[in-house]
Amino acid sequence: MDKQRFALSQQPEPANKRPLLGWWYRLSMPDETFEAAQETVLPRSQLASILLLIILIAVVAFIPAALSSDSFHILPPLVGMFLVTCLAVFLNKRGKTTLVGILVVVAFDAALAEALLSYPNFVLTQNAVPIYDMFVLSDIIAISLLPGKSIFFVSFFHSAFMLADIILQPHTPDLQLLINQTTYSFMVRPLAIQIVVALVTFLWVRNTMKALERANKAEVIAQLEHTISLERKDLAEGIQQILQTLVEAANGNLQVRAPLAQQSSLWQVGVGLNTLLARLQRSGQSERELQHLRMEIRRLLVNVQEARGQHASLWLPPGGTELDPLINELVSTVFPQSPPGSMW
Repeated sequence: MDKQRFALSQQPEPANKRPLLGWWYRLSMPDETFEAAQETVLPRSQLASILLLIILIAVVAFIPAALSSDSFHILPPLVGMFLVTCLAVFLNKRGKTTLVGILVVVAFDAALAEALLSYPNFVLTQNAVPIYDMFVLSDIIAISLLPGKSIFFVSFFHSAFMLADIILQPHTPDLQLLINQTTYSFMVRPLAIQIVVALVTFLWVRNTMKALERANKAEVIAQLEHTISLERKDLAEGIQQILQTLVEAANGNLQVRAPLAQQSSLWQVGVGLNTLLARLQRSGQSERELQHLRMEIRRLLVNVQEARGQHASLWLPPGGTELDPLINELVSTVFPQSPPGSMW
């Protein structure tokens, strides 16, 4: 059976069962958790691997826009994000998922902050306002890879940075005109996104974790019930084997033994029973030998008395016991003249 299981485990996995991103998982996930890539609930290391791949694709897709930006000011944060993502892949391969989450969130926020602060002459333009919405991506990374409550700290930092940036950084005329016309009301959208995403994702993750805990408890209970059922079946089979052994022993068959495997819960009981039966068997054999010896002594006594009473020579055939050498010596000493052809 074990050889069959080993052979099945060595067979190549069907193509339709292999993960689509198997090559990427092998590159960026710890080896011991690679098999979990096919589970319904994604391990954090696999989720980090997927996010890192998406970030790498996004960085590559933004390269043309970075090369066409003013003074290439988007290119340095883009290159920095690429290098940090490669480092995060290396760390995720070694199971440092929390460190990967912190590193990616900090790098993503730093890249967006540098993109906002590195405009020509450090003057914020109206075209920079949509960048504030991109901070929500950092929120998603944080809620995915970091502890749930960390989303509130990340969201608070994003909101504080956006307000400080829009208030303190110099503005271009078009952005200043927008501020004068709307009185900063256009900032409601990115701030509302931060608040809503933080609350919704936190509640979603918390409910999901509770559901997973309930599912895990149910799975553990099911496993325990299955284990108890197997142990009960094994116990019933062991009791039946012991009862059958006792019945055969009670019917006089002391050679019977309880056929219990070492994996059985009643194995020690079976060992004790088999030892007892072996001792009873040896005791019975000794008792039979003793009975035979007693009979041989009585036979010898009767023959000696008859020979003495008749004043005849003693003739006694061997009895097949340990007394035969002793009888031979006694007969040759006490009755030196034994009839021809007799043993003594």
